[in-house]
Amino acid sequence: MSMIYKTLFEVKLLHELYLTEADGVSIFENVDQPGRMDFLLKQYTEGTESINKDLLFEFPASMREEYESYNLKLLPAYSGCKVATRVNKKILSNRETAKQT
Repeated sequence: MSMIYKTLFEVKLLHELYLTEADGVSIFENVDQPGRMDFLLKQYTEGTESINKDLLFEFPASMREEYESYNLKLLPAYSGCKVATRVNKKILSNRETAKQT
């Protein structure tokens, strides 16, 4: 059986140094969340380096074993990271698929 992980939350670090285009347009000129997400998607698809080139996201060594016992994984994401947890696939009586922790 394959393992399935579901994202609990995502952390994005937005800094103008990494998120300003050559013409001076910055992510912060978008006042709405969809506009900022579109900006990030464009940067990602164009292969623009993100803050992850200079930062490494890890669980603290003192907490790593405990977090692993909770089946938590830290995954790199463009301009930040995601924390995911392992879930189990369950087929319901109406044949829908559910995921439970």
